[in-house]
Amino acid sequence: MTIIKRVSAVLLAVGLVSTSVGCSMETGDSAESEDTGAVSLAYNQSQCATAAAVATFPASYNYTSPTNYSTACNAVDVTSMASQTFGNFVHWSGPLPTTATACANSDMRAIWYAKFNGVWGVVTDTDHVGVWSNGKCTIADISFATAWGQPTRIASTARTYNGTSFTTSQFKITTQF
Repeated sequence: MTIIKRVSAVLLAVGLVSTSVGCSMETGDSAESEDTGAVSLAYNQSQCATAAAVATFPASYNYTSPTNYSTACNAVDVTSMASQTFGNFVHWSGPLPTTATACANSDMRAIWYAKFNGVWGVVTDTDHVGVWSNGKCTIADISFATAWGQPTRIASTARTYNGTSFTTSQFKITTQF
């Protein structure tokens, strides 16, 4: 039994993974430009475990999100991870915030799941916030190990809190070979 299967089995056994909740929806803010969307609700691990995938790939990740998401989860699945991969990465690919305040209010989150007995179990949940330094905002990439031959899911979002809601940004999920 692989480590991921063991972790998923333990999470399911102790009730840390729920599979009965749907995915939160995001709504667009009419005051926003055509290139952005406002997130009205955050997502959680159990919501994204049961959400429909926005994209599915056979052996590795190669997904670029739209700027305006239709769901909070943005779940992307791989049916059987290729054995020659070195890792999976989530990268903020939209414009970075241009002020210290907006940078500090920016957040990129990704949840990595593995499928065990037909159920998505959380392997890890990672969140990176913007760091302002020398007049520039940086948001570190999120990386996950590879589960060779295992169905995997990464649910992600990149967004900035604007005082009343979140404005979404484009992100990429890729597999490195």
